[in-house]
Amino acid sequence: MKAGREVDFKLFKEELSGLKYNGRAVWVDLGFLGIRHWLSDARIFIPHKKSRGKALSEAQRKENAAMARVRVKVEHMIGGIKRYFILQHRSRFKVMQK
Repeated sequence: MKAGREVDFKLFKEELSGLKYNGRAVWVDLGFLGIRHWLSDARIFIPHKKSRGKALSEAQRKENAAMARVRVKVEHMIGGIKRYFILQHRSRFKVMQK
C-alpha cells in the first residue's frame, strides 16, 4: 500500500496537470513538493519545509501558520461535504454476474 501523499500527487499528475491555471492560486501540503515543475502558470502556496539540522525562521513559521489557518477551513468544508453525502463517487463499472 502506498502513502496517501504518493497517491494524491499521482492523481494530480494524471488528472489535473494538463489544465490551464492562468495565475490561479493552488494550495497544497508538503506531499506536493515537486508541483512547481508541473504548474508553471499557477501561484502555488506550499508550506516551508524544515531542513535537516536547521530550524525554520520566525517569518517562515508565521507564514506556515497563516497557510495552515486557511487550509484547515478548506479541509473542514471538504469533510462536511463528505459527511452529508453532497459529493459522492459512484462506480460506473458493471459487475458481472456468474
